[in-house]
Amino acid sequence: MVVVTSSDFFGRLSPQSNYGKDSVDLIVPAEQVDVFDHRGVHTTASGSSYAAPRIAALATRFLAKNTKAATPDIIDYFRSRAINSNTEFIRFGWIPDPSDDFKF
Repeated sequence: MVVVTSSDFFGRLSPQSNYGKDSVDLIVPAEQVDVFDHRGVHTTASGSSYAAPRIAALATRFLAKNTKAATPDIIDYFRSRAINSNTEFIRFGWIPDPSDDFKF
């Protein structure tokens, strides 16, 4: 299991983020993210509810290129992408842009 929470685009935890070095693994930018809502209307949204699908999409792209990968491989990949977040509250660190294909 990988636990993710939301940061701003500079890697700072958002004020509404949950955190804890023993309980949160990664932070990713998920504040003021451009989205289409359930009606198809373009808007912005924020929070860990948007961080989680960004990490899920990264895992999916990793698996598409590494079809024999198992869960530990995905976690190792996340760890290799994470930058020290300079906070004691996050285990692995910050992934500044989970939408790129860096390190594939």
